[in-house]
Amino acid sequence: MTTRLGSLLAGAAMVIGVGAATVGVAQAKDFIITATKPNNLFVVDMAERKVVSECQILGRGSPISMAPSPTSNVVFVSTNGWGEVSGVDTDTCEEVFHADLSEGNIRARNIAAMTISRDGKELYVQQTRVELLPDRYNILPHRIAVYDTDAGLDATPKRTFEVPRGISIMTPSVDGKYLWAGGHDAYQIEIATGKIVNTVPILNWERDRPTYGKPDALAFWPLYEQTEVMVLPYFAPKFASEKQEEMVDFVVGTTRIDLTDNTWVQEDLTSADVLIFSMSLNPSNTDIIYGVYTQLSKYNVATKELEKRIDLDHTFYSVNVSSDGKEVYVGSTNDDIGVYDAETLEKLAIIKLPGGGDQGALGFRMVQR
Repeated sequence: MTTRLGSLLAGAAMVIGVGAATVGVAQAKDFIITATKPNNLFVVDMAERKVVSECQILGRGSPISMAPSPTSNVVFVSTNGWGEVSGVDTDTCEEVFHADLSEGNIRARNIAAMTISRDGKELYVQQTRVELLPDRYNILPHRIAVYDTDAGLDATPKRTFEVPRGISIMTPSVDGKYLWAGGHDAYQIEIATGKIVNTVPILNWERDRPTYGKPDALAFWPLYEQTEVMVLPYFAPKFASEKQEEMVDFVVGTTRIDLTDNTWVQEDLTSADVLIFSMSLNPSNTDIIYGVYTQLSKYNVATKELEKRIDLDHTFYSVNVSSDGKEVYVGSTNDDIGVYDAETLEKLAIIKLPGGGDQGALGFRMVQR
C-alpha cells in the first residue's frame, strides 16, 4: 500500500479524529513516523488512528535510527545492517538520498544517533568504525559525519569530527548552533567546529554527586520533538554519605536538557520500583512526565510523586505526547502503537502496523504537518 501523504494533508479541513473536531488547513496535525522489520516505513495519522503512508526502505533494512526532515516529507533511516542511510520521500516512496557509511577497508555502522539540522540542510550521522587489516581489526575513534541532505544517491561526508565513544542519541539545539549528544555523559557540541563546549556528567558524575553510586542510564530514544527537552532517565543507588557504605535509596531520575536555551537540570524523581526505558514531558504541563517499559507511569517532577500507573499489554520502548497534551503514545518493540488518555492513562486505541514485522529498538518520531 502506498498512500500520498501530501494529498491527505491538503484535506486537513475535513472533520477528523475522536470528538469530531473541525481542523483548519493552517492547523498542523500530529503524525508518528516509524518502521518495522525488515524494511517498512510508515506514517501514521494519530487523529484518524490509521496508517496514511507505507514505503519500502531499500536494502535489507532493520533500521535502528531515523530522522525526519523538518522542511520536507523526507525521512532519513538506517538500512543494510546499519551500514547505510537512505532518505525516503514519504509522499512518493522514492529514495532521494543514499550514503554508504563504509569506505575502502574501513567498515562503519550507525548505532542509533542520527539527526538533522533545524534548517533541514545537514544530516548528522554517528559512526562506529573499524579498520580491516590483514591480521587484525583496528578500532577507530567514533565520529560524526556531516552530509548535505540534498547530496543525492551517492552522498559522501562534507566534513567529520571525532566524538567520545558510546553516543547513541543526538538532537539539534533550537538556535541551530549545537548538537546535544547523549551517551555515557551528555555533550554539547558546536556544529561549526565539532568542538565539545560543555559536558553534562551522567556515568561520570562522581564529583558532582558524591553520595551516589554509578548510574544506569539509557540515552537511546530521541523523543524531544513535542517539548524541545531531551529527557535522559537514570537509575542509581543513593548513600547516606560520601563513604558510600550505607545505601538509603535506589532512585530513578532524569537529566533534562532544554534545547531552547541549552540549559540542563539533573534531579531525582522518586524511589525506583519499576524499570523505565524512556521518558517524555507533557507539552501542555511540563511538570508531568511519562515513563514506559512494561508499565506506563505518570509522574509529577515538581512534587516528586507517582500520579498514576497502568500495566501494558507488552513492553514498549518509546513514549511521547500529543501536541495538545491530551494523549500519550507508546511504541517501538512490537507491531503496534498504543494510545492512552494523558490524564487517566485509560487505553483509547491500539494502532496495528501492516505486515506483522516488529519495530524493535527503533524509536518512533513525531512530526506536525
